[in-house]
Amino acid sequence: MSAWQAALDWLLRLPTESDLSNWRITFERPMPAWLWLLLAAALVFGVIWSLRGVTLSTPRRVTVGALRWLLLMLLALYMSGPQLTLPRERTEPDWVLVLADRSRSLTIPDVTLDGEPMTRESQLARVFADHAEIWRSLSTARRVLYLGFDAGVRELATDDEGLPQLGESDGVATEIGPALSGAMERVASRPVSGVILLSDGRTTAAPDRALLRRLQAEGVRVHVVPLGSETPSGDHAVRGVEAPQRAFIKDEIPVEVDLDRSPTVGGALRVKLVDEATGRVLDARSFDDSQMGWRSVTLVGRADEPGERQWRVEIEPDGRDLIEENNSRTFRVEIVDRPMRVLYIEGYPRWEYRYLKNLLVRERGIESSVMLLSADRDFAQEGNAPISRLPRNAAEFAPFDLVILGDVPAGALSQTQMEAIREMVSKRGAGLLWIAGSRAMPRSWKGSGLEEVLPLRGSLELERHDEAVTMRPTTRADRLGLLRISRDADETWPPELASAASGWSRLEWAQRIQGSDLKPTAEVIAETASGDGGVAMPLLVSMRYGAGQAMYLATDETWRWRYGRGETLPERFWLQLLRHLARASIDGSSQGAILSVEPRRVEVGDPVRIEVTQLDLTRRSGATTIELQTVDPDTLLPTDPSREPVTMELTPIVDAPDRSATTYFPDRPGTYRITVSGDPSVQPRELEVVRRDLELAQPETDHALLSQIAEATGGEVLTRREIPLLSGPELLPNRAVTVEHPLTQPLWDTPLALILLIVIPAIEWSVRRWSRLA
Repeated sequence: MSAWQAALDWLLRLPTESDLSNWRITFERPMPAWLWLLLAAALVFGVIWSLRGVTLSTPRRVTVGALRWLLLMLLALYMSGPQLTLPRERTEPDWVLVLADRSRSLTIPDVTLDGEPMTRESQLARVFADHAEIWRSLSTARRVLYLGFDAGVRELATDDEGLPQLGESDGVATEIGPALSGAMERVASRPVSGVILLSDGRTTAAPDRALLRRLQAEGVRVHVVPLGSETPSGDHAVRGVEAPQRAFIKDEIPVEVDLDRSPTVGGALRVKLVDEATGRVLDARSFDDSQMGWRSVTLVGRADEPGERQWRVEIEPDGRDLIEENNSRTFRVEIVDRPMRVLYIEGYPRWEYRYLKNLLVRERGIESSVMLLSADRDFAQEGNAPISRLPRNAAEFAPFDLVILGDVPAGALSQTQMEAIREMVSKRGAGLLWIAGSRAMPRSWKGSGLEEVLPLRGSLELERHDEAVTMRPTTRADRLGLLRISRDADETWPPELASAASGWSRLEWAQRIQGSDLKPTAEVIAETASGDGGVAMPLLVSMRYGAGQAMYLATDETWRWRYGRGETLPERFWLQLLRHLARASIDGSSQGAILSVEPRRVEVGDPVRIEVTQLDLTRRSGATTIELQTVDPDTLLPTDPSREPVTMELTPIVDAPDRSATTYFPDRPGTYRITVSGDPSVQPRELEVVRRDLELAQPETDHALLSQIAEATGGEVLTRREIPLLSGPELLPNRAVTVEHPLTQPLWDTPLALILLIVIPAIEWSVRRWSRLA
């Protein structure tokens, strides 16, 4: 660099080694040319006027005037803000947003590419791998932002070749609308060339009109690459299983299964209940094509050996099924090997009594105590555990799992006895069966201590049906696994029992129960099938009461069914009712407290009520605490908080010193075992927490939605082979923006400006001094 260049850079304060030819003189406060001409003329007249009385020669007068005019013009120039400007431009490249679906629906194998079946996830990976050069070329000219989305949107890392690292597709929901909105927020105020959406279209939150209008107004086109099969492919699934946790040995255990049958699959469907230890099929049901959608089916299992059994519900679709992992579900049932203890109290020896007490005596697995109130003192009460008098207090009633009240007047029991029965039902889970009678049942129980345990309300003065009726089960009976007394596997209730044509199936005496006679929580288990006008009316009514259950049978003539097929029909009818009513008492028969969890299967975040009822208050010490522990902690990561047990303290319930409860909101899926701390005698409960699967519940693709998004924004629907079109300007136009960003250097405060302000007045002063005017 020359000395002259260095001096000039110093005078103008220019960057080192700058090329002055690239700089331009501009003004911070520019004035139009006419104003400069006017100012220059005004200053000429001003200078002439200032020198009017000065005696100088003409050359010196002109010199002094020119110097004064130059100084004034220089000051005006400084006031306008002279500066050197170096023009500079910056190009802002446009953005391409690539949104890749990362939800669980991509794990569905409904795609066939080049004759090879694969999942939607594999199809997505092929879209990037097969066209790697196209995706890399986009990154050279533009800024490509790869985003993965499900219920939220997140940025995806790229590998060494610039392709996105997809990771696992494990999202439990897809929200295309919020994903598009979130992606646009990430590039706010920046030029966007377009959006590329790769998804199967299955979403729980589609883009709304406001978002589509915004994209259209900003000129952002959404090009979609549909994943998955164009033809909707459905799925059969087991959505839930509900079964008792404990049951008697040889008990018929109902297993309620929630099924989801897709109408797009077709074919028959078979549902099986399998014992995992032996592989034996315990029960099975089949459905045809006409039974689609959500439905519940009840299978019945039976275990002949005590201990904990692991059972599995599985479905066998007749045809292609997309997701095999939701075709089965396992659960545990503890089989208890002890007799069912029944107390039967009857007023007089009617026909129903004679048959039922014989059944209780001869049935293995039932320990019965029968009390006939009309018998004299010398009568030997029957049952395989006979009693000479009725139990008098709660302690004497406690051993029984079920109490049967026949045609007994309310006055036969004291208030203490009624309270003991009510408590054993509500707290210990025992069952109470009422059998109608023409003498005292149920009208004499109006206002008694057990009236609230009756499923009926009102005056309790029930009239007799005008003619004989027959019985048939309701859909509720089928869901509970009750009244399955037919030997035919294709039917649960013999058609002869519902028809009056056979003669022997007619119930000559039955009470008429109106709908208004039922309590709000009562459920009809069986109803009239014929007779008395043909209007179906309740015959067997059930009601949940605390931990136990009560049933009312509005007839005492089931013994007539013996004329049809011997003992088979009435025996199976009664044994199913008795075992169903007594099943809940297993937990309360030998415990100091009962732990209840409702509901036993919930979704993440749903409330769960956990309650402990103390059966023996003398054993209670301090606050009641419970502990929740995942059933299989070995399957969890060491850092997963679910590995550690959760301890919760229950709050006593006001006006109920024997009960305490809390509400738990599970935040992680899994199966949890709940125990009462410090009391191993209390039967643990299990809580199943599931995450709502919004993806696999509806596995069909929604390519129509993707087409609507593309059409609304002016985009295109691209197949896998049309990906190369993204490299052209037709789909992704160049929207790069050129921004001017000049570099400026003010001149009014440079050394040159200061030198000029000093030199010009100094020259004028010198001329005046020379002319002897200064």
